[in-house]
Amino acid sequence: MLIRNPKEFERVAQEWAVKYAGAPKRERGEGSGGSGTQTKKQQERRSKADEEAERVAKYHGYNQSMIDNFVVMGFDLERVVSAFEFVGIDHNDGEEYTLEEAYIGDITARLLGEP
Repeated sequence: MLIRNPKEFERVAQEWAVKYAGAPKRERGEGSGGSGTQTKKQQERRSKADEEAERVAKYHGYNQSMIDNFVVMGFDLERVVSAFEFVGIDHNDGEEYTLEEAYIGDITARLLGEP
């Protein structure tokens, strides 16, 4: 088949690679010789949107700067978000605001494992 029909061979090989080896599925127009620029642009937009959604999910709706103030001190992102939720910090629609000193103390105590 390779010699008589190389295009068909390539298609079947790709199909088997996806089915049996977990290779990524090719989009139409994403073969050898095809430009596929529109598809690539759409994929880039989709991947950027996915990255943004993943980032928002990591921060559970809290403002990134507020969380990162504690992360730069050496605390894990997940633990900081958990401490914010435990203390009951308002999400404020993801907008940054200044935390009261008492809340900062409660968050820090939680992160340090104090009761």
